[in-house]
Amino acid sequence: MALDADSKLLISYRVGNRGPKECRAFIEDVASRLANRVQLSTDGLHFYLDAIQRAFGIDIDFAQIIKYYGGTSGVDSPAAVRYSPGNFVSATMETITGDPVRKHI
Repeated sequence: MALDADSKLLISYRVGNRGPKECRAFIEDVASRLANRVQLSTDGLHFYLDAIQRAFGIDIDFAQIIKYYGGTSGVDSPAAVRYSPGNFVSATMETITGDPVRKHI
């Protein structure tokens, strides 16, 4: 889903796989709903790189935040481990296009 960080307005959403076709369709829909240059931050899914470049060109401030997770702790059953998120370890931020404001990534 794409949210406006200030107003929390839902700009667009898509349900489906996180493959290249779905990613392109999602980002094209987001771009079609925006009139001005925006700052966009995504997770590290590599399909975003091509989709955002195609939809926005260079008219965007785009960064990726990549979060790293470790093992789960305090989880008792194998099923709980399977469906529980890992413990957050660290994150890296990378500017892809334009000049995104780091504190808003």
